[in-house]
Amino acid sequence: MDKYREKIALRGTVDCPFQHYLLKKERPNVTLTHSHWHPEYEILYMKSGKIEIKSDKQSFPLSPGEIAFISPSRLHSITTLQESSNYYAFVFSLELVTLPQTHFFQKEMIEPLANGTLQLPNVLRTDDPNYNAVASALDDIVNSGTLDPRRKQTIFSSIIRIFMAMFDRLEPCNIYAKHQSNETVKTVLAYLTQHFSESINLQQIADHVHLHPNYLCSLFKDFTGRTVFQHLTGIRIDNAAQLLKTEPISINEVASRCGFESASFFSKKFKEIMGMSPVEYRHLKR
Repeated sequence: MDKYREKIALRGTVDCPFQHYLLKKERPNVTLTHSHWHPEYEILYMKSGKIEIKSDKQSFPLSPGEIAFISPSRLHSITTLQESSNYYAFVFSLELVTLPQTHFFQKEMIEPLANGTLQLPNVLRTDDPNYNAVASALDDIVNSGTLDPRRKQTIFSSIIRIFMAMFDRLEPCNIYAKHQSNETVKTVLAYLTQHFSESINLQQIADHVHLHPNYLCSLFKDFTGRTVFQHLTGIRIDNAAQLLKTEPISINEVASRCGFESASFFSKKFKEIMGMSPVEYRHLKR
């Protein structure tokens, strides 16, 4: 199951396990991140355009200015809904703000967030009473340059400010009810990632997780918003894009290595997802 955990060895530094990214996409209906999970907490801050976040069995849009909270180990994916969709992702280990076990903040917020018994609301809208405090803290992080000698202090204090502003917004999370299904979907994701280059059928995948194929399809779509084979195609295209940029091999060979039965079908799906042909993508200047 860990094979579909996001493959980031270390975010930030050992003494400040935090990293933020600005993500941009110019086309609508593009999957920015396939269903994945990581042990860190994540906050998304929408700047322009519009995206849809699929988290476990829930889907919700994020419009300019709005903020989303994603708990550790939660399956989630992101798709663009408009052109020029830009957002910041702040990803950090809760160890960054871990305090002694006896501290009220540790007992009442950090520990419940870490073990999943409590969660923050999925989205913070711009008219929410807590919005300005949270947005201001995120802006402070963005505006602190990488060379700022006090950047670590800014990150730490900003995360504390965010959680303190949201202290009274914690809500229960029934992790027991979700756990088994969540872990099953993670197992399927890991299997698809490991075997994407092979010819895979639904029965093989269902047998791997000991489920009826129909139930597997329903469960997978509930959690990811996509069918099993839509997700498999996305993995194959991602790997094909990497090969096109790094390996001087033919389009036929790229298609074969990524599990496509023919170069023509590969080219069709690649253009459908990436907005250009494999050849155009290979020669695209980055």
